[in-house]
Amino acid sequence: MKKYIAAFLLAGFFLPKAQNTDSAKTDAKLKISAYAELFYTYDFNEPSGGNRQNFLYSYNRHNEVNLNLGFI
Repeated sequence: MKKYIAAFLLAGFFLPKAQNTDSAKTDAKLKISAYAELFYTYDFNEPSGGNRQNFLYSYNRHNEVNLNLGFI
């Protein structure tokens, strides 16, 4: 057990020194990115009155495009 503790402490001293600090320097350019996850919902049963079974997540959606996740 003492060998593992000694190895862990030595690794703690030597591993941070292995990092390269030159790659941390970056230009001050602004970079904008975005992501959007869309989905289309269609019910092939087309029940009268629009009432569907409530075991689905979006059970009142029909013939729509929806945004699930989006960020800038």
